[in-house]
Amino acid sequence: MRAKQSIAPLAERLGLSIATDKRLAERVLAAGDLPNWPAALKSSFDDLDRCFAGGESSRAAMQRASEVASEAMAHSASAALLVTHGNLMTLLLKHFDDRIGFAEWQRLSNPDVYRISFSAERAEIARIWDA
Repeated sequence: MRAKQSIAPLAERLGLSIATDKRLAERVLAAGDLPNWPAALKSSFDDLDRCFAGGESSRAAMQRASEVASEAMAHSASAALLVTHGNLMTLLLKHFDDRIGFAEWQRLSNPDVYRISFSAERAEIARIWDA
């Protein structure tokens, strides 16, 4: 809901519809409160398969988000805009650049915008939000 509300003004201004995809839903780190959730989140970046009770591993979240990105890249449009939450966005960026991790998540602003450009050789990631 928050992601859809964030993009609605731009979509309206450009006359574009918004398609929702549950695979871009916010990642659930754990079913309940974790006493030191920042440390738990960091550990989930250090070990992508770490999964807390009732939560989702970083690898699983990254996989579902990257599926959406792959489908968008296969589309005939020259550009696509994916809107999601900070943790999932950071994991999606990590999918394209393994150097991205917890430190980059910590530096996110709210909101934040990144562009991923693709060439035959690699994906190029650039932060384009100027808070």
